[in-house]
Amino acid sequence: MQRPDGAVYHKVTTALHAPFVMPEDDKEDLYIFHISTMAAADLAGVCALAGGIYRPYDADYADKLRKAALRAMDWLEANPDFIGFENPQGCNTGGYYERDAVSNTFWAYAELYSLTGEARYHKRMLEYSRKDFPLTAFGYGELGGLGALSYLLCERERDGDTVQRFKTAFLDKAAELRSYADSCGYGVAMGPRDYCWGSSMNVMKNGMILAVSHILCGDEKSRSYAEAQLHYLLGTNALGISYVTGTGEFRCNYPHLRPAFADGIEECMPGMVAGGPNARPGDPFAVEVIRPGTPPMKCFADDASSYSLNEITIYWNSPTVFLLMYLKDKQ
Repeated sequence: MQRPDGAVYHKVTTALHAPFVMPEDDKEDLYIFHISTMAAADLAGVCALAGGIYRPYDADYADKLRKAALRAMDWLEANPDFIGFENPQGCNTGGYYERDAVSNTFWAYAELYSLTGEARYHKRMLEYSRKDFPLTAFGYGELGGLGALSYLLCERERDGDTVQRFKTAFLDKAAELRSYADSCGYGVAMGPRDYCWGSSMNVMKNGMILAVSHILCGDEKSRSYAEAQLHYLLGTNALGISYVTGTGEFRCNYPHLRPAFADGIEECMPGMVAGGPNARPGDPFAVEVIRPGTPPMKCFADDASSYSLNEITIYWNSPTVFLLMYLKDKQ
């Protein structure tokens, strides 16, 4: 997905979402879509991070990742004007639109500094850290939390004031989340508007913030609150349902996932996090079954046709893995 000059193509997909068939039966043409700034920044960040992780185990692969990260950043610096993305006419797969790539680039600089120790990356990371974006966000659209986390974990020389600023951001956000949780009978750190498409991601990301506040900022109060977010996902909620397939007696079993539907097996493959309650349903099935005025935490139905309630994505699973490992280590 990376061009020789370091630019990165935004995505490769079929023109339309596949029917509910097994992957080997999806034989439509694939299209590579144009480059974007956020794709280059994201690749720079993830390859720099992975390059450091793989170094002790596979030096050749780590070098490949490092070179890819450096090429992507070189391209970003040579092409400072933002290149966004919108689906062209005739394509309906996820667009992953972003207004800018500021937080993405901040994260990339943080990872490159951690990997290389080069002062120029440190300087640029510090400059970007002052721009207007949330320093605690763990999403695909806002990545400030990844950059701040990278710097807090960095083993290179660090600026003390910046370290403290990042810690304060997590401590302040954790306090806000604890306030939300204290107002909810289930201990969930979310307001009504947070029950949207992918609300399971929101609650798990909040659990991540509480965990980081505890681990790296010494905020002992946040540990039990982080644990409560996982309890919500696994059944301590208004519907008493586990939003993880294969986990719990009453659990999601019909996710909006082509292979899970098309494999002909009644019991769903385990370990996938469903999107969760959505008070603003966005597909025909959800609009029909979620009655107006339903409490946000109850706006859910376990049905494969509902992509705005029951979709499966890697970025809903990933914060769940983070939170599970944090709690396992803190036993």
